[in-house]
Amino acid sequence: MDGSSRSGPDIRSLALDAATADEVFRGVARLCELDEAVVAKALGEREAVEPTDIGDGVAVPHGKIESLDHGVIVDVTLKRSVSWGAGRGAVKRCLCVLEPGEEREAHAALLAEAARRAGASS
Repeated sequence: MDGSSRSGPDIRSLALDAATADEVFRGVARLCELDEAVVAKALGEREAVEPTDIGDGVAVPHGKIESLDHGVIVDVTLKRSVSWGAGRGAVKRCLCVLEPGEEREAHAALLAEAARRAGASS
């Protein structure tokens, strides 16, 4: 995934039939041609700290992927609701944010773009 000519994040969409958050994370990895275990670990560790569901059936999981040279947002539409976090409800849509390992400034910009996209279709 070469980001040399990018001015913003790579935005992708994915329709997925998943039963767990881990299956969502692995589907995102496959779409982006990244190591499934690496992506699942990065996003799963963040979820363990604090679930990223933001209400209305939407979650914004995010994590750093050292092998990326640019940010990626994957807008995942789930075919069925997936339980998200300890008793926090279920989600039908995830905006998975993969941050490049080297860019510290990318974090806020990527999350802001994901929040904008979440609000645009609510």
